[in-house]
Amino acid sequence: MRTLTVTRVIPAPREAVFEAFTDHERLSDVLGVRSCTLSRPGDTEKNGLGAVREVDCGPLLGFTEEIVRFDRPTRMDYRITSARPPMDHDCGQVDFLEVPGGTKVTWTTRLGVRRRPGVLWDQWLYSTLAVAFRLTLRAVDKQAVAAAGRP
Repeated sequence: MRTLTVTRVIPAPREAVFEAFTDHERLSDVLGVRSCTLSRPGDTEKNGLGAVREVDCGPLLGFTEEIVRFDRPTRMDYRITSARPPMDHDCGQVDFLEVPGGTKVTWTTRLGVRRRPGVLWDQWLYSTLAVAFRLTLRAVDKQAVAAAGRP
């Protein structure tokens, strides 16, 4: 299992960044994401605690994730419950911190592939997800800045 952390400062208010990140419908705007559907809405809000999302990134990568913590607008945690390729996943955590000039997003996840040889698959998955996380945060940046009415 490996830990992946990606950080980005987004020049928009924390609420706008949190909303852009947690809205499942916006995930399909990310390069490489074919679709993201909500198979179960959250307990108190659509994308909140208890929500289950199906993310399809093509034939080599896809997963089902459940939102296990939802503290608007400071933190969201999720757990991957099934995936292609099969993987072990401890938890993903996304923190949103107000900083001068915007919101610092820190996204951390710990996972590993179950296939053998695991080292090669782990490296592929780690590299692929590092790019995917950065692409996601770039899309969130654009969406949150637009929602906040900033150029």
